[in-house]
Amino acid sequence: MKKIILGILLGIVVLLLMLVAMAPASTILPMLKSALPQQVKALQFGQVDGSIWSPSINNVSYQNFSLKKVDIELNPLSLFIGKLKGDISIQDPKLHWQSQLSVDQKQVAVKAASYQLQASQFDPLMKFPVKGLAGELSGSLKQFILTPQNKTIQALDGEGTWQNAVIYYLEQRLALGDLNYQLTTNEQGDAIVQIMENRGLLDLKGNLRLSQSKEYFLELSTQQTLPAELEQWIKRLAQLQNNRYHIKWNGRL
Repeated sequence: MKKIILGILLGIVVLLLMLVAMAPASTILPMLKSALPQQVKALQFGQVDGSIWSPSINNVSYQNFSLKKVDIELNPLSLFIGKLKGDISIQDPKLHWQSQLSVDQKQVAVKAASYQLQASQFDPLMKFPVKGLAGELSGSLKQFILTPQNKTIQALDGEGTWQNAVIYYLEQRLALGDLNYQLTTNEQGDAIVQIMENRGLLDLKGNLRLSQSKEYFLELSTQQTLPAELEQWIKRLAQLQNNRYHIKWNGRL
């Protein structure tokens, strides 16, 4: 009798697994949305293809930002406990991304990430006198952990290179060469971009700090020996100390 009951239960489990495996990928959307933190419930999903195990989303958008060709190697069972967990791949013209992703109501965690994007994607954030950026950003992210409720970064550890970096200012174009940087955080949960090496024209050193309230604090220094026209522009923004020009700039995104 026990064997019969166990056989029936096993058959039911197998049947349920088959039904899940055969379900269209769009079936996963309600569970996926329910696993997202309240702060990003406005995330919109386009057409979903593939399977429930490996959904492919043609478009994901949030406010005025959107990404195409988003593929997820999902652990569907994690959704039944209110968690989104799996590997994510983005092959959008604006961003190439590969990482592990874990999302629930309490935190967003990204690990083992690699990324590649054009610096011009940050142009809408530029403030006078910088008009735009050019070059390619690529690198890796060991981990990024965010608490959505208060937008505090719990952990950030990454690095990258801004290749053939260019800044457009006023009507000029300034080539910076390659610029290596690290991504870290502090006790306040701010994101920090620290310049590690720049052998270009300016020999840039310094960092950019972004707070959870979207305030930014920029501290840079350049070498003193500069082309005359560039030096005149730098002098408007910087102070000369210890044979280097120091620039401090802050504002809100």
